[in-house]
Amino acid sequence: LHHADVRECALEVRRLLRPGGTAVFIENSALNPVLRFARRHVVGRFGIPRLGTIDEHPLTAEDYALLESLLGKVTLHFPVFEFFRLFDRQIFRFRSKTVSRLMTAADAAIECRPRVRRYSFRVLVEATRT
Repeated sequence: LHHADVRECALEVRRLLRPGGTAVFIENSALNPVLRFARRHVVGRFGIPRLGTIDEHPLTAEDYALLESLLGKVTLHFPVFEFFRLFDRQIFRFRSKTVSRLMTAADAAIECRPRVRRYSFRVLVEATRT
């Protein structure tokens, strides 16, 4: 979904799913304000590479609301917490095993806190057609 027009995709998923059917997507999430800021103002500058394609965008709260309005029930799951590992990839480029271990440990320490998990970059979107 993060590579396409969310409205068009939701309409197609709605057409394909029978009532009660569920579609599941692994997506990039824009719910973390720090990651949103970095994506807009840091990535692509200061020698920090822009990864991915030009058409992709992490899903926003508005995207989730649109999915819900067109499909029915939308549940967000955060099976892993990825935040510091993204900085390791983008800024440090996995050049230091020590830094990578620290970043992974920081994510693991945060991962066990349910209230913070929603700020992970990765989200599993479960959409059930009503």
